[in-house]
Amino acid sequence: MTNTATHPIEQPNTSAITMVPDHVVAAIVGLLLPHFPDLTAEQFLAVLNRLQAGSCMPDTPVLDKHTACKHLNISIATLNRMLRDKQLSSVRIRGSVRIPADAVQRLLQPEPQL
Repeated sequence: MTNTATHPIEQPNTSAITMVPDHVVAAIVGLLLPHFPDLTAEQFLAVLNRLQAGSCMPDTPVLDKHTACKHLNISIATLNRMLRDKQLSSVRIRGSVRIPADAVQRLLQPEPQL
């Protein structure tokens, strides 16, 4: 009998955990690679765990303009210029502009010293 590694997947509304063998994860990731070239087994398992937990939402929320301005300590006018100049990504939800929190965090990271 071959000893294969498995990955735990939590079941919703229970304490049960399903084990997914390495070879199954590898096969699924392999099938998805043409569509998602940067997909890793860890990313796949993280998404699977979120789905099993009943949440399809990404880990990073979106911010409205005022909240993004507070985090960046800038004015609305500056934020609007950054959005216009594509220095910051955004999405529109029924006309409202939302900024991904991870995009704001990336702006706050110090630039590497050369």
